[in-house]
Amino acid sequence: MAKLPLTKEGVDTKLRELYALPQKDLDTQAFEIATDFKQWIGDSFDLTTDEQNYLNSASDEFIRFLSSVLFTGVRNRLPVKFTPPKSIKAAKRFDTKSQFNFNYLWGGKLDKTTELDLEIYYE
Repeated sequence: MAKLPLTKEGVDTKLRELYALPQKDLDTQAFEIATDFKQWIGDSFDLTTDEQNYLNSASDEFIRFLSSVLFTGVRNRLPVKFTPPKSIKAAKRFDTKSQFNFNYLWGGKLDKTTELDLEIYYE
């Protein structure tokens, strides 16, 4: 898979590529997201110098939490909404609004109404 820009379109393309994989291969990618998120992002997206600097400066706690949320979303082929910043100013803030809602009737279909909403702000 070729590197993509870290834009809404790039993330959407990456998700389509991932979700087209057989489950075993998708599980491998999801595991990489969970265990080496910074490397996976760097291998998957063509980051600008600023994006790479922000990624490198992110705390381990933040990376662990974000990668855990994305692991669940990607492994289960859930929709992910990514909203990059409109412009770069000074400080950066990353907001997530995630809901994991599902219903399962034994022997039936798993009904998922789940969303992962990731938004980056520069202030």
